[in-house]
Amino acid sequence: MYLAVAVSLAYLVTEQLLAWSVPQYFRESAYFLPQLERTLQFGDMPYRDFEFAYGPLMVYFPASLAWLLKSAGLSAEAGYYLAVDLATVAGLWMLWAVISQLELRNLWKIWIFGILWVCLLNPSLGMNYTLLRFVAALWLLMLLVRKGTLAMAAVGSVAAWSISPEAGAAFTAGAGIYLLASRTWFAVYGLAAGPAMLSIIFGRAAFDSLFKFSGGFFNFVVQPAPYILLYIGTVVWILPAGLARTRRQELPKLLAMAALAAVYVSPALGRCDIGHVLFNGITAILLALTLIRGLPRWFTPAYLAGLAILFGGGIHFNKEPGHLALLPRAMYFHERLTKTQSQLLATLSSEDQANLKPLFDALEKERPEEDYPALLGLTKIATPFPTDKSLNSYLTRTGSVLRDYYTWMIDVSGTEGAQRKIQNLQKADWVIMDPADCCGVDTPAAISGIVMFPVTYTVKYPVLVPGRDVLNAVLERFQPAGHLGRYTLYRRRSPEK
Repeated sequence: MYLAVAVSLAYLVTEQLLAWSVPQYFRESAYFLPQLERTLQFGDMPYRDFEFAYGPLMVYFPASLAWLLKSAGLSAEAGYYLAVDLATVAGLWMLWAVISQLELRNLWKIWIFGILWVCLLNPSLGMNYTLLRFVAALWLLMLLVRKGTLAMAAVGSVAAWSISPEAGAAFTAGAGIYLLASRTWFAVYGLAAGPAMLSIIFGRAAFDSLFKFSGGFFNFVVQPAPYILLYIGTVVWILPAGLARTRRQELPKLLAMAALAAVYVSPALGRCDIGHVLFNGITAILLALTLIRGLPRWFTPAYLAGLAILFGGGIHFNKEPGHLALLPRAMYFHERLTKTQSQLLATLSSEDQANLKPLFDALEKERPEEDYPALLGLTKIATPFPTDKSLNSYLTRTGSVLRDYYTWMIDVSGTEGAQRKIQNLQKADWVIMDPADCCGVDTPAAISGIVMFPVTYTVKYPVLVPGRDVLNAVLERFQPAGHLGRYTLYRRRSPEK
């Protein structure tokens, strides 16, 4: 346990230092950091002022750390990375606490924890990909099993819904089954505390992502990939067969775990990439490892080997290229703090200069901060599409950015997010964007690349239309006025006389 925490932190902190050195967001930090900065700078609230698919704790926990670190001269990014590290440690501790309660031999518990730790150590730098989000509901359920009171049900409900909507829904299902099966009926009322808290503070919008996904926001993409077959086999064969053999006195707890695992089936298969299946399937996997004790002895090691090969190898081989690409980028931007591009090229051989000049030129376009003085005095600048870390931080810090409803990926957020952005353009005097980024990333081709095999992918909303609608509105109402690296600065067109 302690070795896993030490290695995880060393791995994450190394990556975070590299990510801190480049002017772009790295992976999932691109989702959280813009919203975190708006929360700190303007007091924006999730669900009301920006789209947010997770619980409020994932905004206010890193925001609190960033506020504390501000006195030390550190940025919001430092607070966010610290929150990711602490969430990783908390998630590992919860995972070990759950595994330690399984009725297995200690040696198997150590092997299970080790394999799952390696598989679940994700280099995406996202609060949404820490075990805190995916194991908390199960850990809270284990606490409720030990002390099934009204107060414990209420505390667990508030904690689970604060972390993530699906965690709240899963805890409600599992805890409800357990309390009813154990005849602790009065405590069931405590499960309303979490949804009531969100409704009072944030309104119905706090549940939007839950309604969208449960309504087919991402349709099921089920193909016969080995890791999907392993997960589906776990859910439809191992769990039902194991529950049928369960002793009566153990049934309430195991049925509660099964109900919790069932809620995660939809998000697990909603996109079907390796990460979503494994993280959302963790409860089903742990329950399966508890229930297969009645099967032949070879089955447990074979099942664990399948997990290690299919999930561990898939996650790390799929994500590692982007992770390793941070190192040369970080080195380049670090050198550019004290040297010009010409001075850097002069240190290279003529052959290396010819090979690296195109890469250096591309990286230079990612350093728009040299052009920031051109923005001095400009206000009401709209950024309808995501911008790089350095530019977004500058616009937020100077108050130049026009506050609007922030939508991360318009193309998968339906037409509502696009329409709100188009309405916001009426208040803007300027627009900064890269026209090439207008249509987001979750296209059928991108999804096929994530899951590493061809898919038939149909979403509820047209994939490209909302982003193009916003782009067309910008081009219709604004005209190019200059460039900042790869971005174009647009000025509102003068009204025709």
